[in-house]
Amino acid sequence: MRREVIQRIMVSRSLEKMMLIAVGLTTAVLVGVPVLLYAMDTLNNASQLEAAEDFAGKVHSIVNSTDRGISNDTTLQISVPTGISLSSSESTLMITFQKNDLQTITWTETYSHSIELIPPSSTGLYFLTVRLVNEEIIINFQPVA
Repeated sequence: MRREVIQRIMVSRSLEKMMLIAVGLTTAVLVGVPVLLYAMDTLNNASQLEAAEDFAGKVHSIVNSTDRGISNDTTLQISVPTGISLSSSESTLMITFQKNDLQTITWTETYSHSIELIPPSSTGLYFLTVRLVNEEIIINFQPVA
């Protein structure tokens, strides 16, 4: 009889341990998955912002070189990231990054020459050509075929 009681206690403790492990794993999943998804979303937002910032820096650098007379005609292949839009007004070039209608960042530069802009129609690979023609900077985004 004593042996039977010991076996029941052992089975009971093993079952108890298994239940504790199951509760612990369930808690880890319930808490861990949302935290992991939040971290992934944060990293994704940061990488999109970094890509937009890099794009704006490159475009403004090339336009600045043309404006200062360092180069008169520059063409390069560039990737237009998601959320980017370009606009110009007289001699000001604005590059705007917008994420889910919540976050808007604009990089604006004013140059000594007027600007004619042919902006990209969507995200993707483009040939960016920046030329100085008759005291006007022409910025053209042509899709890579």
